[in-house]
Amino acid sequence: MRRTIVLGLILAALVVPATAKDLAVEFVGTATLMTPEEVLALADRFPNLPADVRAIMLGPDTLCFEVPMNSAETGLFLGTGLDCLFNIEADPSGIVTLEAISAFRFRFSGTIWARGDTTVAPLLAPHSAGATHATGGWTTDPNVFLTTGEFSNYIGNTRLSGLVDLTAFPGQMGFRCMWQIHLAE
Repeated sequence: MRRTIVLGLILAALVVPATAKDLAVEFVGTATLMTPEEVLALADRFPNLPADVRAIMLGPDTLCFEVPMNSAETGLFLGTGLDCLFNIEADPSGIVTLEAISAFRFRFSGTIWARGDTTVAPLLAPHSAGATHATGGWTTDPNVFLTTGEFSNYIGNTRLSGLVDLTAFPGQMGFRCMWQIHLAE
């Protein structure tokens, strides 16, 4: 039995390189717009946060939300997600483009910071979960710009797909968003 387990671990190590991490997380729940003081307190916890990112987060037109972050595979609570939205523009059809600074704050492991473009579009029909819009964003270029803890020195990219409830936006935002995060050294 032990040989089987050891052999399985060795094979798993060969299949998944030790220099890569692939994560799937969900931002799930309703978040209230953070106050400037809350955003400042959060930014201050990350002394290596680039000055331009800090300035965007603290900008008068940036909207930041903190929401529970769960494992997309198990549903278990992992930590806190942060979405800071800026450069928000809507076209006449209601489709919104924006930029986002997102942080994935794992309770015991570290934090991954990313920046990317996102599109938000009204749903074609009402959704039973109360969502009003679909959202998505992806890039093939690295958009992870800061990592801490066990993620230190990794680069990578993120992909977003989900539903949001903008009924009470900008004061509140409901999230049901899945993120795929790929990191490599």
